[in-house]
Amino acid sequence: MVSFDTISNLYDAKSIAECYDETITGDIPGIKDELGSWNIKGHPGRVIHVTEEELAMFANLFDGTDSGKQAKLPACQMEEGDPLAPKMRISLTN
Repeated sequence: MVSFDTISNLYDAKSIAECYDETITGDIPGIKDELGSWNIKGHPGRVIHVTEEELAMFANLFDGTDSGKQAKLPACQMEEGDPLAPKMRISLTN
């Protein structure tokens, strides 16, 4: 059984703890802040839980197969939207 969390685009270690702090609410911060600097704020909405279903989707999207056993794991940044079908900015990381 596959089950893990991934958080992409972290630029400060403190962001990890903040991503698991359920008291943090509001908009999910972008990759850069309003001044154009790397955003180091964590947010629970940045955590993407990955299961076999997501790995199969990644394999289909990037490798043309439905087997998630060797799927490439993309770097994903969550965007505000429907919580059941979030939009993701995806960049492939090998």
